[in-house]
Amino acid sequence: MSRFTLVVAIAAALVAGMWLGSTLLPREPLTVHGTVLEPPRRISDFRLVDHRGRPFSLTSLQGKWSFLFFGYTHCPDICSTTLHTLAQMDDILRREQPDIHEQTQVVFVSVDPQRDSSERLATYVPYFGSGFIGVTGSSEAIERLTRELGILHMRVERGEGKGYLVEHSSAILLFDPQGRQRAVLTAPHQAATLAEDFRQLADHET
Repeated sequence: MSRFTLVVAIAAALVAGMWLGSTLLPREPLTVHGTVLEPPRRISDFRLVDHRGRPFSLTSLQGKWSFLFFGYTHCPDICSTTLHTLAQMDDILRREQPDIHEQTQVVFVSVDPQRDSSERLATYVPYFGSGFIGVTGSSEAIERLTRELGILHMRVERGEGKGYLVEHSSAILLFDPQGRQRAVLTAPHQAATLAEDFRQLADHET
């Protein structure tokens, strides 16, 4: 082997070693405010309907990152507050990282299907964001989905003639573009924190 050939071979080996070493370096740990699922969790298919009357199923969560929040339109406080926070997060991503923003969607799933029809959701959800999606369905379908995702909700009667409230989980669930549950983001929620948590998770996937 000539000296030139030997030098080239050694240089190639060094470059290959550097590349291999860089791919094996551990990534910076995620500091998400919640629980990151490793590996991402696959869930069963479901059959619901969105606020435009269109079918909404597992395939509706594919192709984009999806922020799912479970609540109801008659909620006196936490639901409107959380949706407002998600709208602020959405605005941060739109202004600061429009390429990432295009890959996201916010989905509000009702845990009160008796009162939350598609028509009711159509007058409520778009108020917070024109691209936000409201979802409802039969009580059985909602119960099946919330049970699988660990979303707790319970009807609480307010007394004769006063109707009822629904106590429910305040977590926001993040799904990846493959329709897999990627993280559970816990309250209290802040727009800047949600945006940063999402950036970390999206970067972690690339």
